[in-house]
Amino acid sequence: MSEPTHNSHEVTSGHFSSLLKHWRNVRRLTQIELASDANVSARHLCFLETGRSQPSRDMVQLLGSVLDLPLEERNALHVAAGFVPPYGDKGLAAENLQRWTSCCGNRSRIPASSSTVTGMCACAIGDRRGC
Repeated sequence: MSEPTHNSHEVTSGHFSSLLKHWRNVRRLTQIELASDANVSARHLCFLETGRSQPSRDMVQLLGSVLDLPLEERNALHVAAGFVPPYGDKGLAAENLQRWTSCCGNRSRIPASSSTVTGMCACAIGDRRGC
């Protein structure tokens, strides 16, 4: 059974409460269960779902994590709460990962030993001797 999805392109700012309730229901959690898992009061969670309270960025991040949402859906939750999405939408094609992905592409040149991780990390930070 596939899960209904929302993404950051479909969700407009201000729909945090309905999106939170949607994902809680998809995960088949009660407010009390989600509140307990997130270590927040059930009353506060209820207020977030009804729109009586506005979440902080940290609360949005916490709830996205506890609900085990994919990064795209966490971005949608942030946008719905009125925050800039924290995760880029380019995946491994993101500019800040180019050095790492090019290094990972050269894994066959790194000897399979205990220094593999060290070599890959050195390559990722710019020390091309490990590649």
